[in-house]
This record gives sequence, C-alpha cells and structure tokens, in this order.
Amino acid sequence: MQNYKVYLTTPDYPPKLGGLSTFSKNVVKVLEELGFLVEVFNWKSPKDLLNLSKENIQADFFFHIHYMGGFLTNFPLDKTINFCHGSEILFTSPNPIKKLIKKLGKAKTLSYFSNSRANFFVSDFTREKLKEKGLQLNYGRDFVYNCSIEGIENSALASTFDSEGVIKLCSVARDVPHKNFDGIYNFSKSLGRLTNRKVQLSITSSRFKSTEKLEVIPLLNKSDSELQQVYQDSHFNLLLSLDHSEKGFFEGFGLTTLEAGHFKTPSIVSCYGGLPENIHHRFNGFVLENFLDSSILKFYDHALNEYSEWSKNAYSHSINSHGLNLYKKLFKAILVEGI
Repeated sequence: MQNYKVYLTTPDYPPKLGGLSTFSKNVVKVLEELGFLVEVFNWKSPKDLLNLSKENIQADFFFHIHYMGGFLTNFPLDKTINFCHGSEILFTSPNPIKKLIKKLGKAKTLSYFSNSRANFFVSDFTREKLKEKGLQLNYGRDFVYNCSIEGIENSALASTFDSEGVIKLCSVARDVPHKNFDGIYNFSKSLGRLTNRKVQLSITSSRFKSTEKLEVIPLLNKSDSELQQVYQDSHFNLLLSLDHSEKGFFEGFGLTTLEAGHFKTPSIVSCYGGLPENIHHRFNGFVLENFLDSSILKFYDHALNEYSEWSKNAYSHSINSHGLNLYKKLFKAILVEGI
C-alpha cells in the first residue's frame, strides 16, 4: 500500500476548528493507517481550485471532502471519491446569484456525480435529496457512510437525571438559521416552565438572555477541552435543527451528538434531516416530533424513567457504531480490495 497515493482536497483543515475540519483530519488518519500516502490541498475559494486544475497532479485516488474540489478541477473521475454532507448538494441558495449559478450547473453537477468512482453520503436523507434533484442512484457507487469520529475512552459513570435539581442542557453548533438556536432557547424556557425547575443552557451564542427559570451560559472562544467539559457536565445535548431545504440548508447528520455521546450525554434532536438516523428514539436520546408543550412533557416523562439507559447507549453507540474503524473497513473495501 505504500506505493499508492491519495490527493485530498478540503475547504477546512486543522488548525481551523469545526466539524468539516475534524472530518478531514479523520479521513487522512484512516487513509494513512491503511498505508496510503496522503497529500492535502486546503482550498479557501473556488479560484484556488481553478488554479489547481492547471497543475499536473498525479495520484491513484482523489478524495474531495467537498465535491467542488473535484467538480472545479480536471482530475480523472474514475479515481474520484466525493463526500456529501448535506446542504452543499442542493441547487439553491439565499443568494440570488449563487442560486442562479447552481441551477445553471445542475446538469453538469449530476453528470459529475454519476461518473465519479464513488460518492459517500453522510445520511440516507442526504442521498435521497440528491436523488430528488435528479441523480440516478447506483448502489455500487453511492454509499451512505454516516459520520464517524475518533473515540474518546471514558470510564466515568453514566450521568444521573431525576426530578430534583437543575436541568443542564448544552448546544455546541454554529448560530445559523437552520440550526434553530431560537428554538433551542424557547425549548429550554418551556422545559423550565412546564417542570417548575431551574434550567441551565450552555450555548455557543451570546444572543440570549437569562430568565427567572433559565440561566444562559454563552460558550464563546472555548477550547476543545473546555467544550468537552461542557458535554461532560450536561444532562442533554440539544440539536433541534430545521429543514430549510428550500433555502439551501438542512442538517445532514449532526456530528455534535456523537461528540456528546462520548461523554455519556444523550441528545434531544428534532425529526428533520438526517438526525433520526443518528439519534435512535428513546435509545441514545429523544427525537422531538414538534415543539409543543405536550411533546416536551412527553420527553421529560420518558427521561425521568429511561435516562440511565439513554446515557449508557449514547456512549456505546458513539464508540461502537461510529468509530473510525468503520471508515477503515469502507475504504479498504472500496479502494484496497478494488485495486
């Protein structure tokens, strides 16, 4: 395997923080463990890719963490592997110019995916979205791979949750419309009102104010270790994203649920996008049908009786079902055994 080379393009890579950066690093780690030589090209704009297409890059495989890395270059498609995370595969945008460009390039984009060696989709929801847009699925080319992250060994006891004390919630994400931070804030307020308990919400935003029943703790400029401690100290992680597909955004999978699971913290998620493929209802968390008081009370009643199981399952699910060894098996089957 030492003679085979992978050229990997990505818009995000360490030291930059974020889910896509972590994902890129993990893909490189797995490829190197399989024996591939990996060269990373971290692009900042489409212009970088257009300039790259003028170079004579030689490799056995070309991995594109964002499909534009291959779409805007001239690498051979029979050696091209794309990763599709979510909203980037929609042919629309809030920006009217970008929307027009995406619509005009739709046929060419679908042809690009159709002729690539393999396309890995973060969720079945994401793959079905591209099918709706016109991709003729080929199950020997178009794979659902789900997110995987590097495991964190955690010997701590599972958290406890009962009918007394402060309910501790957290949400670690970008404050953009489809992530629904307003919904998270309103859920937290409603939970305090309906249970007559104090609620503490640690959230990566400074937009929200504390109330009588809700203490808001902004998580700004926190290190990875500090955010890990937030997960560890919380009863629940919140990811209540909305499906804004018509505007060009949806939740493909929800990586923070796996991060929280490493600390035995179950997640409360909405029923949109790929989230129900990740959080299995009343197994490693709770899937809210809607944001009505009746649904919030239903969650609370189940949590009081089932929390310890959710907590243990959140950890085992993250470690056993979404560890990097799954990527290793997938890449080995698609690349190593196919060479």
